Amino acid sequence: MTPTSSRKLRTVDSRAGIDGSLARGSLKKVRFAATGFFGTGRRLDHLVLKKNKGATLLPVDEIDWMEGAGVYVQLHVGTKTHLYRGSLNYLLARLDPYRFLRIHRSTIVNIKRVKEFHRRSHGDFTLRLKDGTELLLTRYFRRSVEQWLQQRL
Repeated sequence: MTPTSSRKLRTVDSRAGIDGSLARGSLKKVRFAATGFFGTGRRLDHLVLKKNKGATLLPVDEIDWMEGAGVYVQLHVGTKTHLYRGSLNYLLARLDPYRFLRIHRSTIVNIKRVKEFHRRSHGDFTLRLKDGTELLLTRYFRRSVEQWLQQRL
């Protein structure tokens, strides 16, 4: 870059409002978005379930498994099902990775609720939860379960 073009670039940047302070401010916004409000990357302990004119707190420890349903996530808690507005990716990023694992493109399971695995065809498995619910573990997500178990299925 020639000195003339470098000077022109600085002039254009200053006219557009691009300076060091703006860049630092943008970096702070990016860091805030990545780590969340507390800045510690803290995991969620409760989910806020909005209903009619109020809201309910649901401890994440009570969730058995989650299923994607469009712009919502169905939270399965015992015999009840709750709707949470958000994506599975959003929840998975904020939940404890030692407790919740993705087992299918539309399913996350609380690994503490899994009772047994049954082999199916083509590397897939059926997970049976302690309450008898059966969920599909696809071969694509099998590796994450094996890493959590620290052994192969």
